[in-house]
Amino acid sequence: MPIIDLMNLPPYMLTPQVAVYLPTQADLAHSPPCKCILHFEIATIKEEDPTVDLEARWFVDYNLNGTATSQLSIARQTLTGAFNSNPFRGPVVFDFDPVLLGIAVDPVKEPNGQLHVIEMVIAEAQGFATDADPQVFPNRSLKPGWDGTTFKIVANVQNSAPGVTQCNRNASLTSPPLQRVPADSCN
Repeated sequence: MPIIDLMNLPPYMLTPQVAVYLPTQADLAHSPPCKCILHFEIATIKEEDPTVDLEARWFVDYNLNGTATSQLSIARQTLTGAFNSNPFRGPVVFDFDPVLLGIAVDPVKEPNGQLHVIEMVIAEAQGFATDADPQVFPNRSLKPGWDGTTFKIVANVQNSAPGVTQCNRNASLTSPPLQRVPADSCN
């Protein structure tokens, strides 16, 4: 079973939640438009068998009682095995982009933002169940006898303050995971 090296996780990956701010109309008026994303990076994955291929699947707001689209992986990444003796691989990365996902926050109903659960499931690539297998968790279940690891983090999507350029509000961009995209055109 792949194991996440918790000692090498950046501190922001161990916080209860991480804030990201939606762009304002001024941000969208940039050419190209300016927005913020959360860049998550798990530096080290340990797998005792260095020859197996690992697959990381990222999910946002996975919901068994929701629509089938809520159960689809947003991103997948393969860590290819090799015939060496190194059990460590990585990094595994994911960019959480609320604009791309169509997330909007109602400032009246949600003045403190919206919480979204981001999950990464990593296992041997051939260990994931197929559509023909009976599954408890579609797209993330493993075949009988296979093990994987899950990591979760919560993103708090908030509106930017009026008149404040997005990504500047209460957020230091000197440390990840908050990043401006594209970095050179955002002020």
